[in-house]
Amino acid sequence: MGTVETEAIVLRTYKLADADKIVVVLTRDRGLVRGVARGARRLRSRFGAAFEPLTEVELAYFEKEGRELATIKRAEITRSHFALASHPNAWETGERMCALAMEFVPPGQVDERVFRLLRASLETLEKRPSKWAETERYFEVWLLKLCGFWPDVERCAVCGQALGEGARWSRGRLICKSCGTGTALDRETQRALLLATRLGPTEWIEQATAKQVAPLTAEALALAREK
Repeated sequence: MGTVETEAIVLRTYKLADADKIVVVLTRDRGLVRGVARGARRLRSRFGAAFEPLTEVELAYFEKEGRELATIKRAEITRSHFALASHPNAWETGERMCALAMEFVPPGQVDERVFRLLRASLETLEKRPSKWAETERYFEVWLLKLCGFWPDVERCAVCGQALGEGARWSRGRLICKSCGTGTALDRETQRALLLATRLGPTEWIEQATAKQVAPLTAEALALAREK
């Protein structure tokens, strides 16, 4: 298949043999890629710090048909989020977002929107590390939405009518008060859900709190894992 050059975000690495690494990255135009970086664990590796988690890189790798792992030829850092290491909660949030991307993006599935979502969320974390919980909730909402597991936040899942006051959350769906029972959502929570689909992460985290959305994304993630 030849050599591929693309933008990528490092999600996770694993030790391999004495000096190598298996690197898992989310690419802009190739989806999730797993590759071997030969000599990446040596002190004077040509890859340097390019494979630190959360790092954005320009990546070149070689694919051969029938092989599960690509061979990484080059990785140049375009943006490092290592500053988050001084904010433990924000750093751990970044790691959890990367883990979710690995879990919900199937190998070979290309969706540039997921790449842009993760990149924007990491940039927001770096700008506002104190808003780590809100950033994580935003990422969860959009990842679920892009993967087809997030409900329409404007119309009832049963009757299709516009959701008004008294909307309810019922096992991963939003329904109006006439169509069944569930957890009633207050006006602020409904507004937070609506704005999450209309604003970027930096704007949304200033207008919503994590506690409004956390129970909903937690249940939606659990339901998605059952499917």
